[in-house]
Amino acid sequence: MSDIATPTKPNGETMRPAWEARWQEENQKVTLKNVKTLAWIAMVLMMGASTLDHFTYPHLWHHFFIIRSAVALLEIGLMFTSNTAYGRRHYPALMLMVPLLPAVAIAYMIFSSGDPGSPYYSGLTLCLVGFAFLFQWGFRESVLAVAITMAIYLAATLPHIGSATAPHGSFGQFFSNGVFLIMNSVVVISGSHVHQRIRRNEVISRYSLADNQAELEQKNLQLVEMDRLKTDFFSNITHELRTPLTLMIAPLQRLQRLYPAGSPQSGNGGAPSSMLHDELTGIYQNALRLLKLINDLLDLASANVGRMRISHQRFSLRLFTGRLLQSVTNMAHQGT
Repeated sequence: MSDIATPTKPNGETMRPAWEARWQEENQKVTLKNVKTLAWIAMVLMMGASTLDHFTYPHLWHHFFIIRSAVALLEIGLMFTSNTAYGRRHYPALMLMVPLLPAVAIAYMIFSSGDPGSPYYSGLTLCLVGFAFLFQWGFRESVLAVAITMAIYLAATLPHIGSATAPHGSFGQFFSNGVFLIMNSVVVISGSHVHQRIRRNEVISRYSLADNQAELEQKNLQLVEMDRLKTDFFSNITHELRTPLTLMIAPLQRLQRLYPAGSPQSGNGGAPSSMLHDELTGIYQNALRLLKLINDLLDLASANVGRMRISHQRFSLRLFTGRLLQSVTNMAHQGT
């Protein structure tokens, strides 16, 4: 539509081309849906208003009924046209034709009545105000519809002003009707412009939110993948560290059994077996601590993927601190 040639975002910036295409697609979908609905409304109202002809212009009732029937058939044609490729491509024209067909028919009825102050001007007002807000016209569409409506109203009434067939006082009624039409036209143009801007910004905000949500979901997937790679790295590296450490602990256990605590001094003037046992015990305890740290890393990796279960166990604080002291006793003795 011409009203959205340079759409803007809510903060005043120029709308992105992708958002502009989405806005046009959304506007086309809503307009084509409204064409079908409002064409039915126009058809029903035109035929239902034939009862007014019977009381207002009884001598013209048959003639007006034919005009109303022709408009109803044209509205049905517009409904079928909206389902075609031509209708989808020219949907702004269909949006204007739905209310303008009844407006032209009403203007012709005013002309045929020969009364410039005909009360049928209210039908033109209904076409402008009702269809403008139901169709959600833009600024240019509203101006064009108002200009056409005022032109056909003047074409229908001006030839009869001052004529012998015009009822007495019809000029004053014509002037009053014209002022009322102008006031309604101002409301239609300004209201349509404001409403179209609000609706356009709402569509832009909705699609912008959807784009941001998709971007956040993509980044979240990247973070999950990075976390998985980190977990796999920790698992692999800890497995590689635990294997040689386990192979070191088994020989230490055998050496502890060969040199138990309290055994006599080793041959060739070597150190007492008890001292050697203490050294081996310190190495063994530190190896076990390192193995426990590696197992903790594996547990941490399991916790990140939700496979770890917490197990509560009692332990001896005295035994725990004794092992810590034993692991540094030999180094303390060497320092002295």
